[in-house]
Amino acid sequence: MYTNIVVGISNLIAIFMCGKVKIIEYKIIIYLSMVASLLYHIAESKYDKFIINPLNISIDNLLLFDRICVVIAFVVSIIKIIKYSCKINNKFIIIMFIGLVCLVKSEYNMIIDFEYIISNNDYLYYHTIWHICAFYCLTEILKT
Repeated sequence: MYTNIVVGISNLIAIFMCGKVKIIEYKIIIYLSMVASLLYHIAESKYDKFIINPLNISIDNLLLFDRICVVIAFVVSIIKIIKYSCKINNKFIIIMFIGLVCLVKSEYNMIIDFEYIISNNDYLYYHTIWHICAFYCLTEILKT
């Protein structure tokens, strides 16, 4: 019943992971990504009838905000990896792979098979794992 709220709240893991990040601009990128995803998930009605949209912002605008934050975080991460030869270890690669698999699994019906129906519980599990893995990878890249 509260799938979207739990998935949205799972973004708050970024608060705990962000402690490793020293540069304020990087923290802002992480927090903006967290807030954008949180707002989008609690306002979407894809999996629940119970939604919260305290700012009364259209779902399309929230999704756009979420995607813009993801693109910014991704571009900054790639630049940091290339420009500063950021080291990527096996643990990072495994967690990134698990996260991407969970993202595809949770959004399978949106990107691969539009007739596939994912259960609320599966969406909750897989998308929550995606959030944890994504914020782990982002903070590992931006921590120095």
